Amino acid sequence: MVTLRFGDDALDLTVDDDGAGPAPGAVDGTGLTGMRERARSVGGTLAAGPGPEQGFRVHAHLPAPPPDPAASGPAADSAPADLLARGRVPDHPTTPGADR
Repeated sequence: MVTLRFGDDALDLTVDDDGAGPAPGAVDGTGLTGMRERARSVGGTLAAGPGPEQGFRVHAHLPAPPPDPAASGPAADSAPADLLARGRVPDHPTTPGADR
């Protein structure tokens, strides 16, 4: 399950897996390390570990940039739109295998 919470000053992203384990053929990599580095690069944090009941949880807290006072219109007051405009989050959902 993926949960996004947009606040006035931050985006919180939580990913909970079902506890079924890695996919067949999965190999260890630097995914969590890379995600932590990316979160830090924008002033955020990333935590990963066991889920609340089972499985695994990854939680990222990413600060939103302050609104641009030069912008006008409804998008100027919208944190998600501002994040999209600045390239901080994708403008479409990311689903494994969606590009196939």
